[in-house]
Formats: sequence, structure tokens, C-alpha cells
Amino acid sequence: MKKALSYFLIGAITSTAVWYTLEKNHTLDNIKREKKKMAEKFKAMFQ
Repeated sequence: MKKALSYFLIGAITSTAVWYTLEKNHTLDNIKREKKKMAEKFKAMFQ
């Protein structure tokens, strides 16, 4: 259950980050960087 929830949260945050970055007209590299940052935050939270 916890794993499913974390995947759901990562998905939600990733899509939010993507929309946010697109709004700001950033490059694809920037979006990838944001995704990595979000993933790192989540890994830290669930440890």
C-alpha cells in the first residue's frame, strides 16, 4: 500500500512539475532535472 501511494504521489508531483515547467517555457532538460529533484525528495521522505 505504501509503495502504491508513493508511486501515485511521484506521478502527481511529476505531472505538476512538468506543467509548471511548461508554463515557465523551460527546456526538456530542465523538466528532467525537476523530476530528478522531486524523486530525490520523495526517496528521502520514505526512508
